[in-house]
Amino acid sequence: MKQAVEWSHGIISQPLPHSISLPCHSCITRRAILGVSINFQPAFYIHLILLHTSLALRVTADYVNRHTLHMWGGLLNEVAILLFIAITVLSIQKSLSTKV
Repeated sequence: MKQAVEWSHGIISQPLPHSISLPCHSCITRRAILGVSINFQPAFYIHLILLHTSLALRVTADYVNRHTLHMWGGLLNEVAILLFIAITVLSIQKSLSTKV
């Protein structure tokens, strides 16, 4: 399976496999790896929306050949991942504090 589609001015990665597989695995792997329950919070939608928006920005930037927008999309991807980690840690702390 080819991992990237070459265009005349660069390479655009295929985001579809990641957008389908990553959200499906996160609920299962977090509990299995960490061994603690993570209570769902509406705040989990914040990083999800940011991640999808930044991915759409990167794909659009590749399509219109705007390198600066592509870089901003990548930066927002990283912010979404850091936000996901922070919200997950806060959810775990809340989960553990209610058990005591």
